[in-house]
Amino acid sequence: MKIKFNKGQGALFVLVLIAVTVAFVCFFIFDVRQIPSYEGGFLDNEIVYWFVKVLCLVCAIFTTLSAGYFFKKLFSNEPLIEICDEYFLDNSSAISFGRIEWSDIEKVYLKGFFFVIKLKNPAQYLDKMNKLQLFFIKTNKKMGFDEVCISAEHLKKDWATFIEEFNKRFPLE
Repeated sequence: MKIKFNKGQGALFVLVLIAVTVAFVCFFIFDVRQIPSYEGGFLDNEIVYWFVKVLCLVCAIFTTLSAGYFFKKLFSNEPLIEICDEYFLDNSSAISFGRIEWSDIEKVYLKGFFFVIKLKNPAQYLDKMNKLQLFFIKTNKKMGFDEVCISAEHLKKDWATFIEEFNKRFPLE
């Protein structure tokens, strides 16, 4: 079973991310206090004003990176998820684990809108990841998830089929 990236939804998402990035950059570049209709408010405080500007710059960088990631996915023919007899392939996010052998999986469970896989030896997969990916995985761990955490958002149409296919090879707890 293969689940592909929805290119129409992805293209729309890229456009929205670009629009949001432009808005953040415009707020960072221009002084909104100089707009004639500006009547004052929390931005009159200089510290708050610069904090909001820096926050907008950080958000612009994040949305640009996200747009780049989804733009790259638009031209990739690689499936988001593949389930076959030999392995499970996860390419569903920026912190995807890639090919996971069935023998490496300790347990599987559902938590909210997430499909979570606990690995027997996560170190062999974590060693291949960069620092940003490891940061996001640590964040997932702090929220109570295990290393491999797949959002149901990517699998809206195929969620039931995905769960059924996965259950054939590795029963859910």
